[in-house]
Amino acid sequence: MRVAFAVYMIEMVCQTAMVAVMYELLMPVDRSVARTAAVFGFIGCGIKSLARLFFYAPLFVLDASSYLSAFDTKQLEALGYLLVRMNEQAAGMALVFFGVNTLMEGYLMVRSTFLPRGLGVLALIGGAGWMAFIYPPFASNFFLPIALIGLIGSFATIGWLLVRGVDEGRWYETATGSSSSIWR
Repeated sequence: MRVAFAVYMIEMVCQTAMVAVMYELLMPVDRSVARTAAVFGFIGCGIKSLARLFFYAPLFVLDASSYLSAFDTKQLEALGYLLVRMNEQAAGMALVFFGVNTLMEGYLMVRSTFLPRGLGVLALIGGAGWMAFIYPPFASNFFLPIALIGLIGSFATIGWLLVRGVDEGRWYETATGSSSSIWR
């Protein structure tokens, strides 16, 4: 469980960095939309990071410390299970914020001239999938396809940026021509 928690924390560090990178990359397209997307992304990262405390908390509940002797084993197990479930629910709430973030980034990618529009379309589809977590019973029934589509879009974007990158000339052209640019 400690290893899983460490993996979750590494995931959140990477997600936070990705939100910041996408803000910087997409800011020339529309600074206001990029900023709003980043705010939603950072809020999602914060919620999901805090949710992971509920994932880790059962280790304290089930460690047989003397102060827990007031509870019997079944109560402690039930409390541990409740904490894990709270982690799931809170992580689902974070996905709604990631959905808004991804929809906005997809919109900006489609409008940009320096990234393929296909990446933006994938982001729009993935963001719509994450938005399904507004109604958790629906989203939990379709979690696997939603997650697969979201991950395909994320890996495609990350892969594209690592292998091909952006069209640098068009990015600078957009950045210098944008009224929201710091490059002007």
